[in-house]
Amino acid sequence: MNPNQQIRIEVLIGLPLLKIRRAADMLMMHFGSPRLVEDRKGKQKTVGEWALHVQTNWRITRGSEILFGQADMLYRASDLEPRDDDRLGELRFDERAEALNEALPESETVVQGVACDVFGGLRLTFRDGLALEVFPDMSSDFPDYELWRLFGPGKGYQHLVFEATGFSTK
Repeated sequence: MNPNQQIRIEVLIGLPLLKIRRAADMLMMHFGSPRLVEDRKGKQKTVGEWALHVQTNWRITRGSEILFGQADMLYRASDLEPRDDDRLGELRFDERAEALNEALPESETVVQGVACDVFGGLRLTFRDGLALEVFPDMSSDFPDYELWRLFGPGKGYQHLVFEATGFSTK
């Protein structure tokens, strides 16, 4: 993709989910083929062709079951008590994301459909029945509050950003 080309959420259709993880309470999903990039500290890390970062309410479902969601970042995996820190591996989210990540290489978790609404709601559906649902639940008078962002990790790519007031590219 040309780094200056306008990004559209439909770019994810047909791409496999590579991995899911978090940074504090932000959901991070990587799609497409793995590639190496340098992080801010100069270390190599594996990312997907595309990354989706979500900073509003979300859930991952399969059929009529919620597998995990935003609230799973609030509780420890060991005893379901509210978290006292957010060390990786400690939370319910970490436990569930790890199980999903382990199953991804043998799965059909490929983006089949995408839908957005005017409020920043987003739904990704996958071939294997998995779905990501993003559903902002805040008033729109937070003009610079970022709900989610889609970008190609690395330098020079535009970012498709949905803020509380709508879409922008950065």
